Amino acid sequence: MLASVMGPAFLVLGLSVLIYSKVWIDVVIRYSKDHLSFLPLAFVEMVLGLIVISVHNYWTSSWEAVITVLGWWMFVEAAVYLLAPGTWIKDLMQSVANKNVLMVAGLLVTVLGGFLSYQAFLA
Repeated sequence: MLASVMGPAFLVLGLSVLIYSKVWIDVVIRYSKDHLSFLPLAFVEMVLGLIVISVHNYWTSSWEAVITVLGWWMFVEAAVYLLAPGTWIKDLMQSVANKNVLMVAGLLVTVLGGFLSYQAFLA
């Protein structure tokens, strides 16, 4: 069930990053200048990660472990963002505000979204 939600969401997000990379670079630059405005999003990401972990914490050898890894990734990423010093977060975000980095990230998220969508709807 989670793959049917996460798959299309990641697919659309990844395609958006690939198609509108300049806009996404501007977003990252804006957040790197005012990282505190990102705190509510980080909190939401942490809660969503915890929801995924609480309902799907399966460490198996099947593809479903990908969902578990994503849940943990979301939780840890958000916790680091909420707990790390602001200067570290600003530096990290500025390093991500690079077209090559965003294109690779967009491609990875698109492939992940396609994989999860395939597993949810076609497999």
